Amino acid sequence: MTSNRVTEQNEAAARRRILCGTRLLAGMVATSIGPAGRSVVAGRQHARPQLVRGGYTIAKELEGLPGGARTGVTMLREMAWRIQEDTGDGTSTGILIAHRMARALDRALASGALHSAILERTAKHAEDVTRALRDGAWTLPSAATLRDIAIRAAGDDEKIGGLVADADRQAGEGGLVIVETSKASEDRIDVARGLHFDTKPLSAHLFDDPLKQTSTLTRPLILLHHGGIASLSDIAPVLEMIARSDRSLLIVADEILDEAMATLVINKRRGGLRVAAVKSPGNGLWRLPMMEDIATATGGHVLSPLLGTSLSSLSPSMLGQADSAIVGRDRVTLHGSVGAADAIAQRCEAIRHQIEAERSLSLDRDLHRLRLARLAGGVVRIEVGGRTETEQEWRERAAIRAAAAIRAARGGGLCSGGGSALIRAGEAADAALRKDEVGRAVSAVFRDGLTAPTIAICDNAGLDGRAIADLARRSDGSAFDIRARRFVSTDALAEPASVYESAVRSAVSTATAIASISRSVTRT
Repeated sequence: MTSNRVTEQNEAAARRRILCGTRLLAGMVATSIGPAGRSVVAGRQHARPQLVRGGYTIAKELEGLPGGARTGVTMLREMAWRIQEDTGDGTSTGILIAHRMARALDRALASGALHSAILERTAKHAEDVTRALRDGAWTLPSAATLRDIAIRAAGDDEKIGGLVADADRQAGEGGLVIVETSKASEDRIDVARGLHFDTKPLSAHLFDDPLKQTSTLTRPLILLHHGGIASLSDIAPVLEMIARSDRSLLIVADEILDEAMATLVINKRRGGLRVAAVKSPGNGLWRLPMMEDIATATGGHVLSPLLGTSLSSLSPSMLGQADSAIVGRDRVTLHGSVGAADAIAQRCEAIRHQIEAERSLSLDRDLHRLRLARLAGGVVRIEVGGRTETEQEWRERAAIRAAAAIRAARGGGLCSGGGSALIRAGEAADAALRKDEVGRAVSAVFRDGLTAPTIAICDNAGLDGRAIADLARRSDGSAFDIRARRFVSTDALAEPASVYESAVRSAVSTATAIASISRSVTRT
């Protein structure tokens, strides 16, 4: 029978059990961070073992703990998920900071510090630290810097990091890199030039080459119809318009029913009509905005009852245009679209606002990024191979982290790596902190938390992490390079500033949540 049982009556004991779980997870994560970090092997009953790195990936594998420890791991796992959704990287950094801050806050509260005052000042000081990180960041990263960032994010795998950096370069500013698994053992890059969208043909009978399942249309007019085309009367005005213009036709619609499709096939085979028909891209609520993206790029209009337009009101100016269209089994590519440059720029800016506004659903954010890349840049797909399934999964996760790190560097600027930026941001914010009893406690909490990543990175390389963190605090803006065993310029060792910002915000939120716990309830 299931019941609720209060397992801890003393708040210090409740937090202590939770900190046991955070200490266990942070200890595992600490050994995997940095260039000298190692993998954690995750084994499950009746399943092959996996080699994992990265805070969130390790946290997902940690199961079967007793009540209080399980709660601590779950809280850090949820925090790492938020960081992953926000920036795609930095989950290890966030877990290490959160654990050390939670432990320092527990010590401060045990020494008699006023609970509400220290938590309030901690939250306020976090804003000062993230502001210091933003103020110290710089933009316009070079290609070499982005390559170094990708390699480090990929666990110092130069082949994966270099592959992602090359894909990002080909995608261009505003482009998108998509990582997928390959069916072969070799890596592959697929670059999609021109405006393209993934879709399926509505009829294989309209292909120019039935064996290769491709069609090439020259100077096509593009009909964008949100909904199905049901009858011959719907399609007849379009065919008459095409016949008068002596142009080819690309139809993008949800479906074309039997009578209308038969008319298209007969006219193609007997009358020489140059036509292709494909399904509208996207699903559900995404279909209309994706159709409108194509309309903006081609200078056409979407015909939809939702927009007050229909086939009966069609005029030549409502059809989109392009120099050529290549229709395949799963993709359509348009070259030489004639959409107005200012309209495309406005559409891109609107999508950027949608990306920034979408803070909860990573899938929606990724779809917005894909829409933007189609209009403003290019889409490059990386197919990651491997000799075994375990190796392939490992390399795919590394490539995803590398792509996310480059995207974060482009979007939020760069700061000194190796955790040095965190230490200096903490020192800059600490200078403005009022040094009363609560202020001194808050200062100790942040100093303990913000040095945790640097200490772990250096300890993994066999160095004195605390000594190097102390040197970084007094350095003139340089960063400690583990490989070179010395401090180097920030240009030589840079990290995305937005990753550190997200890690600090999330870690402080989780640490203060743990510090506010007074009882623990376990369902047994």
